[in-house]
Amino acid sequence: MPALTVTALPDPGLAAAYAECRRINAHYGRSYYLATRLLPPARRPAVHALYGFARVADELVDAPGPDPAGDLRTLEGALGAALDGAPTTDPVLRALADTVARHGIDRSLFTDFLASMRMDLTVTEYATHDDLARYTHGSAGVIGLMMLPVLGTEDPAAAGPYAAKLGEAFQLTNFLRDVGEDLDRGRVYLPADHLAAFGVDRARLLRARVEGPDRAVRRAVAHFAAEARARYREATPGIALLDPVSRPCVATAARLYAAILDEIAAADHDVFTRRAVVPNRRRLAIAAPGAGRWALARLRAK
Repeated sequence: MPALTVTALPDPGLAAAYAECRRINAHYGRSYYLATRLLPPARRPAVHALYGFARVADELVDAPGPDPAGDLRTLEGALGAALDGAPTTDPVLRALADTVARHGIDRSLFTDFLASMRMDLTVTEYATHDDLARYTHGSAGVIGLMMLPVLGTEDPAAAGPYAAKLGEAFQLTNFLRDVGEDLDRGRVYLPADHLAAFGVDRARLLRARVEGPDRAVRRAVAHFAAEARARYREATPGIALLDPVSRPCVATAARLYAAILDEIAAADHDVFTRRAVVPNRRRLAIAAPGAGRWALARLRAK
C-alpha cells in the first residue's frame, strides 16, 4: 500500500482513527510531534499511529488499573486480532493495523515491545547495563525499527542498527528526565553497577528525591547524560541512510531530545526536584533549520 494523506481517505472511520492518534501524539509527545511536522504529510499519520499505540501500552503500566498484567494481555490479543484483519472499534488499533499493512512493518517488533512493557510490571531495578539493554531494545530500539519503513531507506539492513540506537538514545534521555517520577513508581532504570561506581544506590536516590541531589548523585547523572550523548553520536550516521525527505524530521527529533540533556546540565543535574523541559522558544529555534532542510528536500524530490 502507498503512504497516505488522512484527508484523502475514503473511509471516514479510518480517518478519524488516525486523527485520534495525531491528537494523542500532540498532547503527550510535544517534541516528538513537532519533529513529525517536518515529514511529508503522507508519512505523518503512520508515525502518529505508532506513537499512539506505544502511548496506550505505556499508560497501562505507568498508570495501571487493578489488573495491569491482564490489561496488557487483552491489548496484545486485540492487537493480534487487528493485525490479522479483524474489525476493531479501537481507533488506535485500527490506525495501527492500517499502518502495519501499508508499510509492511515486522509484527515481531510488537511482541518485543510488549515484552518490555510486561517487565515494567515486575522489574523495579536493573543490576547491570546489559540487563537494562535487554529492556531498552524492546521499549525503544524496536520503535526505531518500526519507523524505518515509514521514513524510507534503500538499505534497511544497514540503517536498522542506527535506527535502534537512536531509539535507545531517546529512551536514555527519558530515563534521566523522569528519574524522580520513576522513583515514585518504585522503579530505577539507571543500572546499579554504574550507580555504585559513584557510591550511589536506591536509598541515596530516594533521599535526593526529597532533599535534592548531593555531589555523588549529580556526578552519576552527569555520567548517564554523557552516555546518552554518545548514543546520539553513534546513531547520527544512520540519518544519511534515510529517504532525503525524512532526514530533517529525524535530525530535528534528535536535536530536540538532546536539548533535554542540555536542560539537565543547566540545572546542575538535578532531575529529582524538578523536571527538565526545553522551553518553547528554544524548541522552535531548533526546529526552524529543519524546516528549511525539509522544504529543500521536498523540492529536490519533485
